[in-house]
Amino acid sequence: MQDRQNPPWLPGPFSVAVLDSDAYLGDALCAMLRDSGVAPVVFYEAAAFLEAHRNGAFDAYVLDATADWPAPGDLERVVAAIRARDGGAVPVFILGRHAAPERAEGLAEVLMRHRVRYVLRPARVSYIATQVGEELARRAGG
Repeated sequence: MQDRQNPPWLPGPFSVAVLDSDAYLGDALCAMLRDSGVAPVVFYEAAAFLEAHRNGAFDAYVLDATADWPAPGDLERVVAAIRARDGGAVPVFILGRHAAPERAEGLAEVLMRHRVRYVLRPARVSYIATQVGEELARRAGG
């Protein structure tokens, strides 16, 4: 039986890692991404995400800057590792609550040095899902 979301001439669904300390928002974002044909994997704790990241790669990332990162600098190390592969083309979105991220310790460095998209919360889940989808389409050449 043919998969209606992925015709045989298209690659399989893109995988997206979603780290969100707010389970409701993480689940809602994943549901929207899934409805658009993307294969999201949600993580509610940074340690679980870091373990999955060590064991494999995703096609895009949505990372909560306010998550329970085990050590200072973990967010930047992860983003640097993501940027080091595939010529830095993997879409990365950082979710945060800082209206002025340049004032948040270390956050401005991550955003500027690694060219990632910053999404200020509260943000509509549909907005985030649309942004992720557009970046994946751009990366796929669509």
